[in-house]
Amino acid sequence: MSIVRHKGKCLSKEELEKYFNGNLPKQQILRVENHLLECELCSTSVEGMAYLSNSHIDYAISGQNKHMPSYIISIIGVILLAIVTYCFYKHYSNSVLHIKKEMIAFEDHIIISIPRGDEQRIITKAYQAFKRKNYQKTLTILQYKDNNEDANAFLLSAYSYLKLNNFAKAKRQTQQLIQRFPMFWQEANMIHAFIHIQEREKGQAGEKLKKIIEEGVDSPIQQQAEKILKLLY
Repeated sequence: MSIVRHKGKCLSKEELEKYFNGNLPKQQILRVENHLLECELCSTSVEGMAYLSNSHIDYAISGQNKHMPSYIISIIGVILLAIVTYCFYKHYSNSVLHIKKEMIAFEDHIIISIPRGDEQRIITKAYQAFKRKNYQKTLTILQYKDNNEDANAFLLSAYSYLKLNNFAKAKRQTQQLIQRFPMFWQEANMIHAFIHIQEREKGQAGEKLKKIIEEGVDSPIQQQAEKILKLLY
């Protein structure tokens, strides 16, 4: 069965197949998923791949319906696929969009304490770039500072790497943040949860969020963790 897509606007067949098979580079996954939220045709294509790869559906079509004309099988498949796609797409898109809103809200609540001394200028410039959502510039400025002695630098760099889809470096920064500055454990766990969500690791994201909810005091971060956990499940 072939799925019709708008030429020039939709993702290529190769991109969709790589995404479905898990062969797409991590830095491209977010771009593809954002497109799938906005393009019903591409989303239907991916759901079609998942649906038609299901072994019991294949058995039902090839085994129990041997004498059924192929075009009727295709029609039945399209109808069932449309129902499944609509339900999944509506739930998935709503959840992802709400989680992204919580990410923005968390970012807006990141407030650092400006240190005294010669390094104040560097942190101030980095924070200004961060608030303008210029994450690459934030990281460039922070290169001129010794991150090992400043929680602000760890926090800003970890979230900036997250927004730039460099999840490996974002993880390292959050781990360093929580090890060197335990008082920032909630922020570190929230950023780590966002990383797991982006990597589609639902279970691991849930563990981080539950830790914030169960062990933290009542705070905006804890309230956000509760909202995101409900959206995940």
